[in-house]
Amino acid sequence: MRAILKAKPTVPTVKALRLFLDTSFETEGAKRQWEKISTHWSKTGGLDVCDSPKLCDFTLITLADCHEGYARTIRNLSKLFRYSSNRDRLFVFDTYDCPAGLFPGIYASLRAYLHSGSRHKTGCYMKTLNEFVDYRDPELSKPELLFSFQGNYTSRVLKDLFSFDFRRSDILIERSAPSIMIEDMKRFANTIWRSKFVLCPRGIGISSFRLFETMQSGRVPIIISDDWVPCCYINWNKVSLRVREQDIAKLPEICHANENRWREMGREARRTWVEWFSEAGLAKLIRSSLADIVRTRRFPESVYLLQSPFRLIANSGRTAAARSVS
Repeated sequence: MRAILKAKPTVPTVKALRLFLDTSFETEGAKRQWEKISTHWSKTGGLDVCDSPKLCDFTLITLADCHEGYARTIRNLSKLFRYSSNRDRLFVFDTYDCPAGLFPGIYASLRAYLHSGSRHKTGCYMKTLNEFVDYRDPELSKPELLFSFQGNYTSRVLKDLFSFDFRRSDILIERSAPSIMIEDMKRFANTIWRSKFVLCPRGIGISSFRLFETMQSGRVPIIISDDWVPCCYINWNKVSLRVREQDIAKLPEICHANENRWREMGREARRTWVEWFSEAGLAKLIRSSLADIVRTRRFPESVYLLQSPFRLIANSGRTAAARSVS
């Protein structure tokens, strides 16, 4: 009996998923970034990057910075999916603002009305835009700001946010254009560290780089995007707050109601970012997403391709409207 009690449980061996990473549609800079990021994936034991699509289980086509532009790339991809004999093994990792969701895969910013749980999974962006964003332990921090936001006017919800006066010294709402200047990027990262909660409203797309940068920093994101579909593998109630776009005026009272647990939520947000959205964590996100799509997809991909023209029409008006705002 003692021998049985002391025996260690057997850990089942998980077969690594063999993945061909197709970056042929990307700019040279994006290709280098994907090559760097994918070097971390084999360390997880669940994802092996193959050199040939013939030797892999799946092919993941990346769409982060398309060298021919997004619209032309989508047209080329439509032909690839339509005529490929391996179309059921093709997936995309799409981080553009206004995708139509034509193809199965992982999307950072696919609107709810286009999202199908059997073909689409919500993910993140390839990398942060700000190299100075990093972790600051909530236990060792004493942020003076209840919540903050720095950004530009790229959606109606941001117009409402900038026009609202909270009349509080511990709330920072600042309009600022995107910048690659080192001092501006440092100031942006420092503002996150000075805050308990960070507003993450939608912009042109329904997701935001700020959401993942906030989690990476160990702070609590407040997601303000009615059309955003959360990543299904995460308990978002533990790591974030979600506020309807029409409830911006209630932000102070919502934050106060959760202020006593911001440190706990910040630590969990950082842990979740490492597990799912960091360079190494992307392996788990990709493996889980592709396996679930294969398991839940009801029809062959050829059947879904018949819907492509209708999805493009449904998305074109919203895309034009979103870009006209910015």
